[in-house]
Amino acid sequence: MSSVALTSSQIAPVTKEGEENTPYGELISDLLSRHFLKDGKSIEDLHLPIVVTSPFEEVPSYFSFYLLCEKRKSVGKFFFEIVSRWAVPGKLMNTSICFAMDFAMQDSLECVYSIAKVQIPLSAKWDLEVLKRNLDVLLQEIKLGAGSSYHAHRILEMRGVSSSQKIGLIQEQITGLMERFPKRFDYDIFTLMQHFFLVSKEEFKAIRECSHLVRVVSALYFLRRDLIKRIERLPEKREIFLQMKRAKLNLPLGLKHVLAICVGVSFLRENEVFAKRHLARAIQTLLPDVKVVEESYIEVEEGEYPIHLLYLEIEKDDKEIFDEEEIKLLKKELPSSLLARVEHLLRPVFMPRNEEEVMRNIIILSHQLKYVKDLPQIMISFDEQTDKSLSFTVIIVRVLDRNSVSLSTHLKMFNSQYEVYIERERKLGRVRNRYFKEACVLKVKLPINPFLREDDSVDLYAARKEIVIELQKVVGEVRDYNGGMLVKQSETFYSFKKLLGGVGAQHKLLLENFFHAIYPIESRSFLNPKDLKTLFLFLTGSQQSGKKGCNLQVKMQNHACVLLIEFYDLHLKQNVINEIGKLNITSRKLVQLHLQTVNGIYLGYIYLEHNKKRKDVFLKAVQASLDF
Repeated sequence: MSSVALTSSQIAPVTKEGEENTPYGELISDLLSRHFLKDGKSIEDLHLPIVVTSPFEEVPSYFSFYLLCEKRKSVGKFFFEIVSRWAVPGKLMNTSICFAMDFAMQDSLECVYSIAKVQIPLSAKWDLEVLKRNLDVLLQEIKLGAGSSYHAHRILEMRGVSSSQKIGLIQEQITGLMERFPKRFDYDIFTLMQHFFLVSKEEFKAIRECSHLVRVVSALYFLRRDLIKRIERLPEKREIFLQMKRAKLNLPLGLKHVLAICVGVSFLRENEVFAKRHLARAIQTLLPDVKVVEESYIEVEEGEYPIHLLYLEIEKDDKEIFDEEEIKLLKKELPSSLLARVEHLLRPVFMPRNEEEVMRNIIILSHQLKYVKDLPQIMISFDEQTDKSLSFTVIIVRVLDRNSVSLSTHLKMFNSQYEVYIERERKLGRVRNRYFKEACVLKVKLPINPFLREDDSVDLYAARKEIVIELQKVVGEVRDYNGGMLVKQSETFYSFKKLLGGVGAQHKLLLENFFHAIYPIESRSFLNPKDLKTLFLFLTGSQQSGKKGCNLQVKMQNHACVLLIEFYDLHLKQNVINEIGKLNITSRKLVQLHLQTVNGIYLGYIYLEHNKKRKDVFLKAVQASLDF
């Protein structure tokens, strides 16, 4: 095809059905002949895309840009945006002519091209000078963007676009993903995208590239889809899915390297909470030298399903890039850590203190004091919990000798963060008719935060222990009347935790839940930590194996039989309990574990028995109840 002799009959404009083709054909033929197909060239001879311009003229004048390229989605929009906004940087040019058309040659209809024209007015000499200096770079960017949709988005993004324009570019990219992967994406991704950008601030969108935001929306979409599939199949099991990827933030002072983390969690009950603080604590437990990027946290609520989607970015204190080992650690350990951190909101309890019970306890403690050298007796009772504090009633009964100082003076030694005051103070009688017994009722308030566990539940044992420590600073050594067994349990737990070493530190919350799921309660005070370690390692091994169904683990020892059963059927658990009940084993010999976690239901036993035959009978009863 010769260009100069090109006629409208050789061109097939791509128009809407029913429109007249001839005017378009003549216009396209004229543009091709005058600006692109010179020196006898055909369109196949050209190296597309091509951008040409009209010659410069003295102002006032008009300056035109012409583009010829293979058809690409939104190429006309890109051409108009970059010319009108960046032909004269810092000034939006009003285009006097702007159009773009698609066409094909009659002898090659499968090859579709786009041709476009943008004409801008130049009214000031300064505009003409700026355009001349900027033209070469602008033409290179137009060619690059016309040849690749990816580069077109990147160029507009780097040139700077408004928030609404950026959302438009993101929507175009997601539409492109849907066209390329129709089986992976559905139109509900746009609902998620709209919700995501609705809850995100303008500053959030401004410093993040379009490609990064597209990845975030896509990741949240996949997390949501996978969670819905899981909860439809196993609604009683909690699931947490993660996706993470390195990213860069375009800040005024330069690039910031961050790690973008998307989290999807399924809720099992009403009033469950999983938010920024839970995610941040879990991450910082694994990587202490990281912090949350300001204003990077976004929550996306799901109305139809019990699903919560979160997005968060973290950065290292030294501003370095996250290495592969750190990312692998998070991918491996973070899901299990997050499972234990879902918080359960509870309604506050209204229960006014029983003053009659307080008086009865004072009398009980008073009867414990028979000699001048007897230790002060204390009794600690939990009163109230608010969102900021824990309140306790503390009764102290002591013998006053010649060296005794008033308790109000001693209370100044209490931790300044704790609120302590005397509610009541009275004399109760005398020891050997000489030394008075004094009873004091204290109100103690502690801040709640130091006693929150990983799942934001309150550790009352730790709070109670702290009060005892503070009281010992005030009045010296004391006898904890209603906490003797707790002290013994605390000693056993400490020995058990020390024996586990790194395993205990890795599963801190599970370890506490495990210990307090041991029955009878008094057995927590005397159990051999080695037996507890065996049972706990069974538990962690079962959770890490991921096996489904009923699993039995057994270890026979000289003095005991230790076993753990994992269930997904409560009926089977009751079968085991019933069968073991028929053996009539005394409670002091049979220690039980009843524990339910997000991963399963567990029943454990430590049968303290030296006789091998009895241990065999016990094990056979368990196996028979499970049909093993």
